[in-house]
Amino acid sequence: MPVNEEDYNKFIKDLEIINMVFPAASWKLHQVPSRRTKIQNEIGLEILPPLISPEKERVVIQARVKIEGKTRKTKKLFFEISVLQHLIIKVNPDSFSEEILKVYIQRNALLNLISVFREKIKDISFQMGIPPFVLPALKIPAKDKTETSKKEPDSDKS
Repeated sequence: MPVNEEDYNKFIKDLEIINMVFPAASWKLHQVPSRRTKIQNEIGLEILPPLISPEKERVVIQARVKIEGKTRKTKKLFFEISVLQHLIIKVNPDSFSEEILKVYIQRNALLNLISVFREKIKDISFQMGIPPFVLPALKIPAKDKTETSKKEPDSDKS
């Protein structure tokens, strides 16, 4: 079901980011690389179901990034990084709907999450003693026309 653009804009206008936290992070270096080791990285981003307060005024958007570095030649696991992040937002219950929240997560929340994930992952890789790992740029496809719709003007003119 498409989300009305005016309703979405009202939701965004009323929204406030309260906090971003990392409730869990883990990493493991399985082997020390030689300078010539070529690494192939597998990156996964998982958006978990949001936690919505009963009053529909606070939402916790949960996301996890998992990275596995494997040697290109043998495909042997070299390192693993897993980070869980919570984006906590305050919303106006009057402009809240689950459909609008889904669109918000796909559009705006991903940009907020990825920028913070990028720094956290870079810091973790540095702590592991490997060259800083920088997440690639997030590529969001063009807006799907079914995602939002403009309100049709009233046609009560007789």
